[in-house]
Amino acid sequence: MVSTCTNCGISFRHKSDRAGKYCSTNCMYTSPIWREKQSISKKKNPTNYWLGKKRNPNTDANYNDRYMTAEWKERRKEIYARDNWTCQECGKQTTNKWGKDKISCHHIDYNHKNLEDNNLITLCWSCHAKTNGNRPFWISRFSMERN
Repeated sequence: MVSTCTNCGISFRHKSDRAGKYCSTNCMYTSPIWREKQSISKKKNPTNYWLGKKRNPNTDANYNDRYMTAEWKERRKEIYARDNWTCQECGKQTTNKWGKDKISCHHIDYNHKNLEDNNLITLCWSCHAKTNGNRPFWISRFSMERN
């Protein structure tokens, strides 16, 4: 297909069925229209624009303040040791946090301030990713296991 570049006006060929707007990425990045669209997007979501997601101030506000404290690091190690460095969902075991099957410490009630024994559980990264959906199910499942 043949199109005309919106920035420089040069005719160019492209392979896709969609109509191309720019003759090159360099032309796109220098286009005032493209730059304006980017600045509008940044204004809508200034906190985490390049990652493409909005941050939740209740959970993502200060990751380093919450997870890099000496208290949390020590607490997490205690939970790993209690659970024998084993995922409590699928049973994968690792000798340390950075082994082949990486593990993490999951808050059962999703309240990151609650560091009680009965609220923390060891999960592998795969199982931990599953717990992001259908929170009520996972809360009830892990609560029953811990009691």
